[in-house]
Amino acid sequence: MADIYEKLASGYYNDPKPPEKPKRDCVECGTSLREVTKFCPHCGEAFKDPYEAKVEAYNKEREAYRKKCEKLSAEFKADALAHCELTSHKNADKAFAKAWESDHSNGLEAVLNELSDLSDLMV
Repeated sequence: MADIYEKLASGYYNDPKPPEKPKRDCVECGTSLREVTKFCPHCGEAFKDPYEAKVEAYNKEREAYRKKCEKLSAEFKADALAHCELTSHKNADKAFAKAWESDHSNGLEAVLNELSDLSDLMV
């Protein structure tokens, strides 16, 4: 198993690229839109592309993206708690929440460092 610092350095826990919202192209004038409309605001022609199928596929991709991000977050939390030897501590979740709130804007390594500092006080 890779060390948590190796995973952080490699970007393992980073969120994947989110799916791109589908766009609708007018077959008459070529105008591209990301809004759901039945008619092109530029030329007034009705859209004739399978936009609803694109939106449905996008929604499935977005849900898969959300689940992947949640899985990575949960894996980071588990790895961080294990690294700091807090997995069985009764206040492990509170310590992680405190470390997350104080340092997540500075990156995951800062969260890990803060959790490590808190674990020194808890053990």
